Amino acid sequence: STVIPLEIYFEHRNYLPAFGVLFALVAAANQLQVRWEPARGWVTALALLFIGRNLLLLGSQAVIWSDNHLLHMEAANYHPRSERALLALAQVYAGDGNLDVALELAGRADVIDGRDAAASQVLSATFYCMAARPMPADLLSAPVLTDEEIADPHFGDHVYYITRLAISGRCPRESGLLFA
Repeated sequence: STVIPLEIYFEHRNYLPAFGVLFALVAAANQLQVRWEPARGWVTALALLFIGRNLLLLGSQAVIWSDNHLLHMEAANYHPRSERALLALAQVYAGDGNLDVALELAGRADVIDGRDAAASQVLSATFYCMAARPMPADLLSAPVLTDEEIADPHFGDHVYYITRLAISGRCPRESGLLFA
């Protein structure tokens, strides 16, 4: 949204401060027009070009925002080191049944986050459920969990989410039993 590289979900926080900069530019352009006669045409032309450019950008963004795949792909492309962007895109792929891509994206997010093995296993199991594919028997092969791993919020979030998937019947029956 601006030149400040914030985490994807916080970019909108730059909008309000940007208004101050825009107001200052408009005030400066107005003063230039008032005080210097030859600048009037140029300032008006530049303002129209700026508005036209922003309308074109808004149109292209509206196309992206209207498609869930494009929205998450753009987020992952612009923020390749964002765990959230990668996992959101992985969820889209898993929901479409493209498990291999979802697991690859989750692996990239694991590297960024430094997620422990147990949380990574449960996250992978979640993607198997979302893709409606049976889990391999060795996926949840009795990991020895430390207190730190169990206390990790990622682990709890993933266990909660896969449990909800299993309860709602979105996991294949044998996968739900394996997870249990």
